[in-house]
Amino acid sequence: MRVTKKIKAEQIAILGQVYKDTKPALKFRNPFELLVAVILSAQCTDVRVNITTERLFAKAPCPQDIVDMGLPALEQEIKDCGLFRNKAKNIMATCEILVREFDSKVPEDFDTLLKLPGVGRKTANVVTSIAFDRPAIAGGQQAEAGCGGDSPGGGGGADEGYPQGIVEPGSSLAYLAWPQGVQGTQASVR
Repeated sequence: MRVTKKIKAEQIAILGQVYKDTKPALKFRNPFELLVAVILSAQCTDVRVNITTERLFAKAPCPQDIVDMGLPALEQEIKDCGLFRNKAKNIMATCEILVREFDSKVPEDFDTLLKLPGVGRKTANVVTSIAFDRPAIAGGQQAEAGCGGDSPGGGGGADEGYPQGIVEPGSSLAYLAWPQGVQGTQASVR
């Protein structure tokens, strides 16, 4: 079935209504905490990320504090999230850039976010949409259900030729929540 712009708009409207009160599963108090949490979320449960970030941000609540703690200490703090060496390297490099170039603030611009180590399209979309309440382009698993993919939560991503769609602020949470076991609404959006 070809998904037209009209169908996509209808799907987004339905998802916006169904998930209007959806909140992100990751706990955060500011854009920096959200950015780090999303970087940590790769191959890790939201529950584990929330436990890890609560502990991490109690010790190092800002980019400079993470830089000051050093890479070995950061690795120990996030070890239970899996893939911790690579995640720690990316978080450390991102924090160094945030301190040096952005006065410890997370940039709001999508393309600027993509230049940060460990930040891909999904992370930039999540941060842009949730932290800064801006329309974002969802790709991969988050967009397949709403933009013509074969199945909710299926594999692949925007870089692999899967469809992309514009997601308005608030509606993006529906896409982000979709793979989390809400496939029961599939019939109402197809």
